[in-house]
Amino acid sequence: MAWYIKWAIMVIAAAIGLGGYNGIPWCKMGIAEWAYWIGAIGTIGTLIGTIWLATSENRRRREHALSTARIVIAKMQFPMIQTALAALRISNTLEEYQARIPTEQGLIQRMPQKWKNLGDELSAQEYWSADELVALLALDRSKAQFIAEFQSQILFVSKQLTGISSSERTVPQIMSDVQRAIKILRGAATSLSKIGEHLSSDTAFS
Repeated sequence: MAWYIKWAIMVIAAAIGLGGYNGIPWCKMGIAEWAYWIGAIGTIGTLIGTIWLATSENRRRREHALSTARIVIAKMQFPMIQTALAALRISNTLEEYQARIPTEQGLIQRMPQKWKNLGDELSAQEYWSADELVALLALDRSKAQFIAEFQSQILFVSKQLTGISSSERTVPQIMSDVQRAIKILRGAATSLSKIGEHLSSDTAFS
C-alpha cells in the first residue's frame, strides 16, 4: 500500500473520530447505547483487520510470483537464444537450398532427407514449458503470449519440413513452403532475440 493511501486513511479515520466525539452525546447514553457503539467499533476494527490481512497476503503472493518469474526468465534465457540462433541458421540454409533448386538438375529429388534433418533440428531445440510461460505472466503478459506464439510457429515449420516429400508435392509447392518457412523462422528469431533482451533488462524487473 502506497504511503499516501495510508495517510489518507489515517486522516479520514481521524476526521470520523473527531466528528463522532463532538457530534454524539456520550454523557447521555445508557448501557444499551454503549453496548451498541462498542459492538459497532469492534465490527469496524475486525473489518479493517480483515482488509489489512487480505492486502498483505496479496502483496506476499505478488512478490512470490515476481520472484518465480525472474527465476524462470534466468532459466529461459539460454534456450531462447539457442532457439533464435537455430531458427536463423536454418532459415539461411533453406534460402541457400531455395536458390539452388532451379539451377541444379535432380537436386529436388535429393532434398527430402535434408528437409527432414532441418525439421528434426528445430524440434530438438530446448523449448519452454507451459508452466514457465504461466510464471512469466507475473512480469509481462504480452511477452509470454508472444513467446508461446513463436514457439508454435517454429514447431509448425519443423513439422512442415519433416513432411515435405518431392513425390507428393510439386516443385512450386515445395518452393512456396520453403519461402514461408524462411519468413516464419526469421521473424521468430528476430522477435525472440528482442524479447529476451527486454526481459533481461533492468526495467523488466522493476
